[in-house]
Order: sequence, then structure tokens, then C-alpha cells
Amino acid sequence: MMMMAVMMMVVVAVPQVLTKAPAMLRPARHPLGSTVGHVVEQHLAGCHLVAATWHRHSLGLDNVLSSLDSFQVARIVLDASILASPHAAANTTTSVTAASSAATGERAASPQLWRRVMDGQGRNCRAVILDVTDYSSSSSSSSWLPSSPPPPPLLSSSSSPPPSSFSSSSSSFNTSSLSANVAYSSTSVSKIDQLMSFLHLYLWPATRVVALGSHQAAEPVLASHALRNTAHALFLAPSTTKCGREGRCVMLLSRCMYCYPGGVPGVRVSPMWQAEQALPSHLQLFPGGFEDMSGHSVRVVAKTLFPFMEFERHDPAPGAPVTPMDSLDVRMLDTVAEILNFTYVVRPPKDEQWGTKVDGVWTGMVGTLEAEEADVSMMLFWSFARKQVIDFTRIYTNEPFVMITRKPRPLPQHLALVRPFSDIVWTAVLFSTMLAGGALWALQKTWASFSGGHAPSLSTSLLHTWGMLLEDPPVKTPSNTTGQMLVGWWWLFCLLLTASYRSSLIAHLSVPTTPPPIDTLKQLLSVPGATWGIEPGFGLGWDWFKLNQNPEVQAMFRTLQVMDMADQMPQVLKGRHAFFTWKYYIKTIVASRYTNLQGVTPIHMGLEEFVPGSTGWGVRKGLPFLPPMDRIHDRLVEAGLVNHWLDELFETAMKKARKEAAAAQEEAERKGEKVDTSLLSDDESGKREQLVLTLNHLQGAFYLLLLGVGVACLLLVGENVLARSFPSQSAASRDLPVHKHLSKPTNILKL
Repeated sequence: MMMMAVMMMVVVAVPQVLTKAPAMLRPARHPLGSTVGHVVEQHLAGCHLVAATWHRHSLGLDNVLSSLDSFQVARIVLDASILASPHAAANTTTSVTAASSAATGERAASPQLWRRVMDGQGRNCRAVILDVTDYSSSSSSSSWLPSSPPPPPLLSSSSSPPPSSFSSSSSSFNTSSLSANVAYSSTSVSKIDQLMSFLHLYLWPATRVVALGSHQAAEPVLASHALRNTAHALFLAPSTTKCGREGRCVMLLSRCMYCYPGGVPGVRVSPMWQAEQALPSHLQLFPGGFEDMSGHSVRVVAKTLFPFMEFERHDPAPGAPVTPMDSLDVRMLDTVAEILNFTYVVRPPKDEQWGTKVDGVWTGMVGTLEAEEADVSMMLFWSFARKQVIDFTRIYTNEPFVMITRKPRPLPQHLALVRPFSDIVWTAVLFSTMLAGGALWALQKTWASFSGGHAPSLSTSLLHTWGMLLEDPPVKTPSNTTGQMLVGWWWLFCLLLTASYRSSLIAHLSVPTTPPPIDTLKQLLSVPGATWGIEPGFGLGWDWFKLNQNPEVQAMFRTLQVMDMADQMPQVLKGRHAFFTWKYYIKTIVASRYTNLQGVTPIHMGLEEFVPGSTGWGVRKGLPFLPPMDRIHDRLVEAGLVNHWLDELFETAMKKARKEAAAAQEEAERKGEKVDTSLLSDDESGKREQLVLTLNHLQGAFYLLLLGVGVACLLLVGENVLARSFPSQSAASRDLPVHKHLSKPTNILKL
């Protein structure tokens, strides 16, 4: 007998009134025990086993456990009444002693153990053995029934009706058997659903379920709503037909999820075999994944966000079906649907929201998936809070959360003459000029004191250095070598400085200077009177503002303007307004609506990305075909098709927008109408004509001329006032003879 690395957990759901079955009514052995042993040995080797029953005295389960003892399978008994208790989560040390013959003296595990078992991290597979022999209506198993009343429901939502489209593939066991056992089903399905819902099997679609009981219980169990996501479910039932002289036969019925036309679930009946014999080697009890869903209709919920998702509405009613249009998610969905062979119907969420938590209830697409009103959502951003209620496919692209603002307008041209140099450079030039003039005067004066020559005045030396800076050197240079050396080096410095200034001035006159754009949140908050807004939809971007712990972001949230994009963009174009949105979505909008034919736009996208925007598809919890869908997504990403499709969609949208803009411009010119270029200023129009300097470019030079004339006039007035107030000092300063009898300025002209 082969050894298996298996641990087994036995879940016992204890009724309110416990009775012990008389020993004389217990059969010595049951054919299901050895059959389950063969199933475990041949198909569940290495799996973690969980055996579940409603009562402690299940003789059918006792036979199963006895047959598994030969495989040396370790097991733990878990009392379901403890797990169902509202105090179970707080009491982690609670344990009970199971009273069944298979588990006498074994301690029950804590609720945390059950969670670790079903989480299944690091395990290849999980399997659940469901004992429903209690509900058998056959005479051979009537002694297994407990006399206790049924337990109360464990979950209020656990008893949902089975799908009406459930089908069967056998003439000996078909849908007509359900109508023949209506009374039986009405009393048994509820308890079976309670047990499987209590185990939360819908959260683990890959769990292999093996149920054992009478054949009347097969269809209610396999059609149970609690198994709506379970990919592999078997039912073993003893048959009244004998195999051979003394052998007993076992019926094997399996549930298939999408094996019938239209992708409806059904039941397959395998040939009966003798309980004591091993299963045929060619028999596949647990086939592979969902490579063919037989045209199953998948419910899709989506919102428009180009280039990811676009659709056309035909019915204004909330949640009405829509027609998908060419977009990234539609291309991916068509590819997945073709490979897995399913159809789909796309509907928008009834409240037209992405999904946020309001008073403990999820809205939008997330709420639709949580309520299982849809199977898959198109493009949806990952978040930890959303992951608690729904699942996601793998990330196939990123859509960062950014802000857009208006590009800064050009600075006024009257300061163009001083912009080539920074303030520090201008200060250094002024200081160097004064220092060079002072040094020239000091050297000349020192030389004159030794040689007895004539030394120029300080003002003359300063004017000489200033003239060389303005490319107007003095005619007479110093006669001594020291002065000539200083003047030569100063002249070289002036040549380099003026060449740099001239080239930079040409650039500033040709291309208007603009201040740096707003790239970060800190820069936005430093703008006086700035406002900000976001589109309605209340998705991940709204949650970033709402749940952010940054005090500055919290203050921004209180004044956040929630408006449609059509209302946000005019505010952006006016300036001092930031629109927070998604990168590729707004990139397409700006390129198609706010960019001229030369590719120039007044809109700037900030460099800071506030939310990575990891993008996947949302799916309801326990979606059975999530693994094959993830594999297809992996192949699309690794093959580069996702990026290729994104680029292709962008290029197509740009060509279409520019073609429409060109056609509109030609139509306007043909009608003699003025083309609307109000979005762009003259400096942003993108014209590539030859630049001609205008008065606007050279206004700085004229302002400088006016400033010089004004200063000269002020000096003239000052000199006249000084001459009238101190005539003797004024004449002496000009080396003119002073005549006591001349008091008027006209008398001076006679000298």
C-alpha cells in the first residue's frame, strides 16, 4: 500500500439534540468506504483532506475513515458548532472531544486551523469528503439517519435554489429524477447547502469535492448553489445492483460546469464498478481546466475609459446591455472568449460608479461583483480594500493617477534684455566692472607717483572699463605696461561676456521664456488661488483623496471640485486649476481635442504619479475560470500584444482626431469663417514661419532708452538747481573764472 503525505481534518456539525445510534443497527462495513479509499489513493495522493458531516455518529464516515487508516492518514476532528459560534474568532483555545467511533478521544482544532487549511498556501490540492448518507431514503441506509431535529442555518444566504438549467447525461439518472423526489429534495437540499456553505467551498473553486450517500441525494448535492464555483465534484452512491456473486456496485456521478451546449452545468454518470476493486486507470475523475466552456454566457460589468474600454449605449435604463467598441479590454476579452469558447454580455453598473465603500456597502462595479450580479469586470484598479471582497486577474498594464494643468504663459518681453543672465551674474558683472575701474585708477595713480606722470581720475577709469564692456574702448590706452596688462585682460573678459550675452539674447527674443510648469503637489499648493477637481465616479482616485493621511491632501479633499471632464477642462485652460485624472485616458483626450494640427497643446501633465494604477480585471470571489484567464493574460503581456494594441489605439485615435480637425478647418476656410484657435495663444500656435522681431520682442530696448533719457533729464534738472544754488562752486568745478559782477548765466557766455 502506497504511503501518502496527507493530513485529514474531520468536520463534525453537531445537531442541537444529540443521539447515539444503537450499536446493533450499525453495519459492519459499507461499500462506499473502500471506494473512497481507492479514490484517495489513486487521485488525491498528496492532497489535504477534509471530511465533513452533520452529526457525530456517521457510520458511513466511520467506514471511510477506517478504510483510510490503512493509508496512515493523519486526521484532526473539528467541531463545526465551534466554528459557527460567534465567539469562535475570539476563543482560539476552544476544543471538544468528538464522540464518533472514528474520532474518539481526539481533540477538535481551533477556528484558525480551519482558515489555514482552506487557505491552502503551499499545498498542491485540497479535497473535501462530504458525508450525506444521513439523508438517504433507501432502506439499506435508513439506519444511518439520526433522530435529532435539523440544526439551524449557519449562514443566512446559504440555502439558494439550484440552477434550473442543470442537466444530466445518463438515461438512468436524469432531470426527471428530481421531480420524482421533490419531497426528498425540499428537506435535504437546505441542510446540504448549509454544510457546504459553512465550509465556504465557493471561495476555493479548485477544491475537489467527493460526496457519498444514496443516489436520491446525488442531484440535489451536485446542483447545490454552494457548489456554483466548484470545478470538480463527485458523488458516490451504493447501488442495489450486485457486481458478481457477492460484490457490491458503486455508482459514480460527476458534476461538469460547462459541458453542455450553452455552457450550462450538468451531471455525468460513469459506469458502475465493484466497490472492492481499484478504479480503472483510464478514468479521469478530475479533468483539467476550462479549455472549452461550450458557449457559456459570461456577465461583464464595465465603465468607459478610453483606451481601455469603450461601448455604445442603446438603452438609457441603468444596467442595460451595451455594445462594446474597439478598445484594449474588448480586444483582450475577445481573445479570451475565443480561446475558452464563451460568449459575454456587457452592462454598465447601475449607479455608474467604479466602486467605493459607503457605510460599509460597496458601490459600483465592485459592489456588482461582490453581489455576484456579474462574473467579470473590465479595467479595474487594484486596491487592498477591494481585494477583500473581490478577486483580480493579473496586472496587464498601469494607469497612473496624475494631474494636468495649463502650461505657463510666456513671461513679458520687457524683461527680455536682462533674462540672458541670472541675478547673480548681473551682480557679479556690476561688481567686476566697478572693481576693474578702481584697480585701473589705483595702478595708474601709483605709477604716476613714482614716474611723475599724469594719472587719470577715478571717474575716467570707471568710464574706460564700462566702455570696454559695451564694446566701446577708449582711444587712448595707458602708456605703462601695468595698465596695459590690466586693460588687455579686461578686454578679453568683456569679449567672452558680450558674446555669451548676445547669443542668449537672440534665443530669448526668438523663443519667449516660460516659467517652469507644475509637476508636483507641492508646486500646486504654492500657487496662490489654485483650485483642483476630479471627475465623478468615486473610484480609486476618490479613495486616494478621501483616505489619505497627509494633512495637505486632507485639506485639498475638503475643497475638491467634483465635475465632469467637460466642466473641468475649461477651468484648466483658464489657469490655476488642476484636474486629477488617469494618465492614458487624459492623454488621449488632450491629443484628440486640445491639440492643434502641429501637435502643440496648452495642457501640461505633471510628472508626479500619485497612484500607480495597477490595472487588472475584477472577478467575483471563487470564479472557476480565473486560472485559465490569467494564463491567457500572461501570454498577451509577454508577447507584447497589450503594448502593441495600446500604441495602435492611440495612433488610430490621433489620426482620426487630426483628420476631423483638418476637415473642420478646411470647411471653415471654404465658408470664409474664422478658425477657432482660442485654445492657443500666439506663442503657442506652433507656427513655423520665419521669425521677424517686432516691437513686442524689442520693447525692453525701448524701455531702456526711455529710462536713460529720464535719468539724463533728472541730471539736467539737478545741475541747473545746483548752479542756481551754488554759482561759485559750480564755476570752480568747471575750471571757469569767477567774476563778481556776473550774476546771470548769459554773462558767462561773453567770456
